[in-house]
Amino acid sequence: AGTAWRDVERRFGSLDAAHGVEGLVPFAARVIAVVAAAAGRWGPAPVMVVAHDAVNRVVLAGLVPAVGEADGVSQRTGCWNRLECRDERWSAPIVDAVPDDGQRP
Repeated sequence: AGTAWRDVERRFGSLDAAHGVEGLVPFAARVIAVVAAAAGRWGPAPVMVVAHDAVNRVVLAGLVPAVGEADGVSQRTGCWNRLECRDERWSAPIVDAVPDDGQRP
């Protein structure tokens, strides 16, 4: 809603305590389910999801635990990530890539 995640946590103590804000657990469950469903819907065809950093962070952390906790995942403005799902196992070979850094989709 236009307020940075960390600013909400500073003011209310946690995202879940803020008035009118969807809690982190239901938010994460909702967006992870949508991304996983989209990826499975078209078989092996690539799927692109365009989203804000909060969505990217919880999807990366939820599907690829090796990237760490959602609040520690770097997502610079204009970055992109590559997630892959093989045999229901997710990986993230590219995280937080930006133009001209040499990484390709």
